Amino acid sequence: MVKPRDFQDIMPILLDESRPFDAATVYGLSGLDRQQLNRLARDWPSIPVERRRSLLQHLNEVSESNFELDFQGINHLALNDPDSEVRQYAIEGLWEDETVEYLRKLVDIAQHDVSQDVRCAAITELGRFILLGEYEEISRADARLSQDTVLRILHSDEDDELRRHALEAIANCSREGVDEMIREFYNADELPLRMSAVFAMGRTCDEDWAPQIIRELNSSTPEMQYEAARAAGHIGLEEAVPDLIRLIESTDDTEILEVAIWALGEIGGEEARRTLHAIIARAEADDDEEILAAAQDAYDAANLPGDFLLFDFEP
Repeated sequence: MVKPRDFQDIMPILLDESRPFDAATVYGLSGLDRQQLNRLARDWPSIPVERRRSLLQHLNEVSESNFELDFQGINHLALNDPDSEVRQYAIEGLWEDETVEYLRKLVDIAQHDVSQDVRCAAITELGRFILLGEYEEISRADARLSQDTVLRILHSDEDDELRRHALEAIANCSREGVDEMIREFYNADELPLRMSAVFAMGRTCDEDWAPQIIRELNSSTPEMQYEAARAAGHIGLEEAVPDLIRLIESTDDTEILEVAIWALGEIGGEEARRTLHAIIARAEADDDEEILAAAQDAYDAANLPGDFLLFDFEP
C-alpha cells in the first residue's frame, strides 16, 4: 500500500521539473479537499506549462488502472488553465463525472472555448451525457441541454472537425433527424466526414446500417475498414463476421487487426469463437503478446452469456 505524500510536501515537487511524479505524490493528489484545492489553485500558475501537461497526462494514465484514486478536483481546477492542452487533458480526466455542474461547464466549453481541440473534447464528453439521458440516468432537461448544444454545432457552419464530433456525440440518442444527418455525412466527398458517419452508425446500435458497414469493411481505405469494424462490434452485427474474418486474415495493420478481433468478441457466436481460438494459438506460437491479449479478451467476451457490452473499445 502506497503511503500518500503530505500535501504540504507536494508543491515543491510539482514546481521542480527534475522530480518524477512518484507514487506517493500521485496518491497525495487524490481526493483533495477544498482547502488543499484552494492552495493548489493559488500556486498552479507557477508550475511550468509542460509540467502541468505532463502531470495531468500522468494522472489520467494512473486513474485508468486504479479506480480508487480521485483526481476530479485537480482536473476541475485545470479546466480553467490558460493552456489548451492542459484543458483538454482535464476534460479527458473527468470521464467519470456525471454531475449537472460539469455538464453545464461542458456546454459552455463546447460553444465558446478558443481552442478547437478543447471544443471537440467537450463535444465528445457531451455525447456521454446524451447516452446517460437515453438510460434515464440524468433528468430530461439535462439530456435535452446536451442534445440541443450538440445539434446546434452540428447544424451550424462551424469547422467540419467540430461537426464531425457533434455527429458522433448525437448518435448516442434516438432524436429525430439523426439518421438523416448520418446519411448526409456518409454521402459527403470528404473521407473524414464519411468516417464519422460510419462511427455514428455503430453508436446507433441499429442493424439497418448493416449494408453500409459491410461495404466499408471491404473498403480499400484502411481508415474506413477500422471504423466499419468498430461499428460492427458496437452493433453486434452477426452478418459482418465473415467480412471481419477476411479482414483479419488480409490486413497487416495492427490497429485494424485489434479492432476486428475486438468486434468478433462483441458479436460472439460459434464462428467468431472458432476464429478467435485460432488467433490465440497463432499469437502464442509467434510470441505476440499484444495480439494474444486482445484475442483472449475478445474470446472471453464472446463466451459471456447475454447480449450486453462489457469490453468497450476506444482507440
